[in-house]
Parts: sequence; C-alpha cells; structure tokens
Amino acid sequence: EEPHPFSVRDMLAMERISDPRISPDGRQVVFVLRTTDLEANKGRNDLYLVGTDGSALTRLTSHEAGDTSPRWSSDGKSIYFLSTRSGSSQIWRIAPDGGSLLYSCIIGGSVGPGNGVELANGIDVDAFGRAYVAGETSAPDFPTTPGAFDRVFGGNGEGFVFRLSPNGDALEYSTFLGGSY
Repeated sequence: EEPHPFSVRDMLAMERISDPRISPDGRQVVFVLRTTDLEANKGRNDLYLVGTDGSALTRLTSHEAGDTSPRWSSDGKSIYFLSTRSGSSQIWRIAPDGGSLLYSCIIGGSVGPGNGVELANGIDVDAFGRAYVAGETSAPDFPTTPGAFDRVFGGNGEGFVFRLSPNGDALEYSTFLGGSY
C-alpha cells in the first residue's frame, strides 16, 4: 500500500483498547479490544488479558457479539463481563486462565413495546462476588424483588438495577429506577 496522509478511514480501521481493569494482585490487566470491519460496516469487541509487564497477551473471548465491561472478582479468580450473545445484554463470568465459562445469566421480561428488550449498560462486582448491573428495559414484567425501591413499570422504558448472588443462580435484589424514557 502506498504511503498516504492519515485519513478518517485510517482512524476508523485502528484497533482501540478500552476499559482496562487491573487484577486484585496487580499482575494482570483485562481490557476490551474493538476492531472494525470497514467493508462490512461492523465492529466487534473482545476481551483480552495481559501481564502488567506486557507479557502473555491472551484473547479471552472471540464472538461476533459485543463483549464489554470486564470486572475482576475480588479474589481474582474470575472475570465478569457483559455480552450481547443472546441478542440482548447478559452477564457472563469466566475464569481468567483461558476463559472457561463459570456462568452466564439473562435477566429480563417477556413482553413490552420492544418485546422486553433489556440493555445492560454497566456492571460492577462487590467483595462477596455479587454482580450489580444497571441498564434499561422496555418490559413491564421485568423482575423486581420484594422491598425494591420501585416495583412498578413507568412507561415505554425504564431504568433498572439488580444484584445477583455470587454463583449467579439467584436474583437477590432488583428494582426499576422510576420514570420512562
């Protein structure tokens, strides 16, 4: 390829690193790498792991769906992230030693203006291994838990926050966040 001035196309074709997270022991970094196929007009996000000294770069995920928002468990034995592999955002938990699946979990409703579409926008993990997820839903029957701040769907769409048990098998808390968008 002939040398040429840097262009917008060159910028769009560049791989981009985002959301780096250092492991609890300080030895590894998990991050998102975005690549773009300009001809197909499609991007993808995959998770990678690398030593803080730059060694042992490892691809953890490889799927055409978007894998984003990696978060370490407090003991460093697993990585939580969001993925759109099912068509809407879901929570995944993998081992950092090569990505073996520890669990994946889909939380959502079944009806609504958008067929109950949920979009998880953020995830965090506490010291006990419980995943907290924030996002938005169009499903009036999105699950909420007794004692929640807001259990009533407010309109076309609404924000939510929920917490999963450490092994991902129980919804410990879930609430709407009021109003519609």
